[in-house]
Amino acid sequence: PRVRRQVDTSAMAELFGRSCSFDSETIFYGILAVAPGCMYICDAATEGGQGRLERYWEFYFAPDHPWDERELTQRGLAILEEAVALEAAGVKPLGIHLSGGIDSSFLASLAAKTDRENIIALTAGFREKTYDERDYARESALNAGVRQETIEVFPDAGTFMDVMLKAIWQVDEPTVSPGLHSYYVLNEFTARHVKVVLGGQGRNELLAGYNRCLLTDNMDRFASTRKPRTPPAAWRPPHATPGL
Repeated sequence: PRVRRQVDTSAMAELFGRSCSFDSETIFYGILAVAPGCMYICDAATEGGQGRLERYWEFYFAPDHPWDERELTQRGLAILEEAVALEAAGVKPLGIHLSGGIDSSFLASLAAKTDRENIIALTAGFREKTYDERDYARESALNAGVRQETIEVFPDAGTFMDVMLKAIWQVDEPTVSPGLHSYYVLNEFTARHVKVVLGGQGRNELLAGYNRCLLTDNMDRFASTRKPRTPPAAWRPPHATPGL
């Protein structure tokens, strides 16, 4: 209540232009997000009700080890196996959001090593064959040996706005994700079966798997080699009228 609800136009411009806000900005003045790799700590020693921001991790691009690609792959796999095992410990049943893609299929196979009898793969399907991945998800679930539950997502005039209003209330900021409706429906469906669910969200951010990551890298390379281009003195646009 002490914070006035006012839109930060700068952050809003970034949201529309780049699909996300940077650093700790949110679309609201006076409200900041905890930056990546940081944690905000409030404890008994906190004075005046103010916590403190501490960074616990930072990404370094320069290699700081002598490992080769094979060793890095093995180490990365070991870390993922440990992370999944920790999340799955004592959870029965454990849900996996399974689309049939590389990310979720990989998680499902790792989770299956811990306790495949208590794992439920949850999949959203679509009537449009172009977008429907249920066949891939079904094959992945069979390979992992886990139970699968599916739901078909098809918004209709009677329920679409009700679902969207609930989904918008749940998110803290606007999102440009086209899957907001289907993801909300999938989560409602998921809640009927499990209390804990794992998914492949975030893998593309971690491993720079989005096309925009490659585009940004290429733009940086081109920018560093680009030289200003000066047209010949007699040059003019094709079909241009002399004097114009």
